[in-house]
Formats: sequence, C-alpha cells, structure tokens
Amino acid sequence: MMRVPGRSKRCLVLVVVLGSLPVVAQSKLPPTLAALVPAGAQVTSQSFAKAPTLAAADFAAEKKLPANHTAYFNFHISAQDAASPLWKMREPIYRQEMADKVAAKRNSFKAGTVTPITYDPLNETSYGWGRGITQRVVHHYVGAGTGPDYVDYHAVYYGVTNGIIFELSVEGVINLDEADQWAKNVAAKLSNLNVSSLNH
Repeated sequence: MMRVPGRSKRCLVLVVVLGSLPVVAQSKLPPTLAALVPAGAQVTSQSFAKAPTLAAADFAAEKKLPANHTAYFNFHISAQDAASPLWKMREPIYRQEMADKVAAKRNSFKAGTVTPITYDPLNETSYGWGRGITQRVVHHYVGAGTGPDYVDYHAVYYGVTNGIIFELSVEGVINLDEADQWAKNVAAKLSNLNVSSLNH
C-alpha cells in the first residue's frame, strides 16, 4: 500500500541482538543522509539511530508542484557492517525478504480505472542493487466544460548494497525520470557508505 500523503507510516525500530550495545538516537539526519533528500523537497519527518555496528534512518519529504499539487518521498535504510560474519550469514535472507516485499508491493498496486482515475499497468525494472516498480496515474478532468487530464507517477524501489538495505517510495511526481534518478543516486551514494560513515 502506498503511504498516505504527508504521513510516514514507518516508525523506527533498531533491535540489537548481539550484546548490549549503546544506541544513539537523534531527531535529525546526519549530513551524509540529509544530502539524499530529493532536490527541491522539504523534509516533514526524520529520524536516525546508530550503534557501533548497526544504523537505521527514515525521512519523509514533500515537494510543492504547480496548481496545488505535491510530490511525496519516503526513505528508509537499515545498515550493518558488511564485513561482519553476521551480515555475510544473513545477506541471502535479506535479499529474499526484499524479493518478498517486491512481490507483495506488486500485488498491492491498483490497475484499471476507478473513476475519475486510471492506473496504468505496472512497469518493473531490475538494477544491480535491487528492483523498482513504477506506475503512471491519470487523473481525468472533472467539472464543467473540458480540461486536460493530470498525469503523475507512483514508484517504489527496494535495494541492498554494501550492508545497507533501503526502501524508497515516491508519489505524485509529474516526471518519472525524477523518481528513477533519485533512486539511482541514492543507491550509488549508499554503495560508498558504511555504518561508520553514516554518522558524518
């Protein structure tokens, strides 16, 4: 299910299963992650928590568009030390969980027309880091006379790179390239980060 515009349904949970490690939680993202907010978007909620070998972060952001339209962005990561035996043991499990989430999301997207909106068939794209699902949405003109339809896009992306599991969702962008490019930029930047560098 796509998120409700303007609200983040995800709450941050960081579970430490090995020993009693100190967890540092803060309300603001560190600069490294704040740089991943889409250009022109304003953060509406954010959280970050970090232990020596684990980290998690979330943010929701909005971008105001012409004619009182808004695009919504959601970002979530959980990170572990990619060199640790625990990550190496569990990485195949995380990748299977990602595949399961893709399948569940695929089934949750609408297709067809629910007046006055038409949801086009889904498009799926495989990347070296994961998978993306996108959909074109047509909001048919309603009112007296005639007017243009309004077209926007929904998208979700799931990835695993360098010990970091990430989930992105986008709703309401008028150019699908904006969503795709954001996902590619996030994946590229995360591939060069690790747990220790996330806090900078």
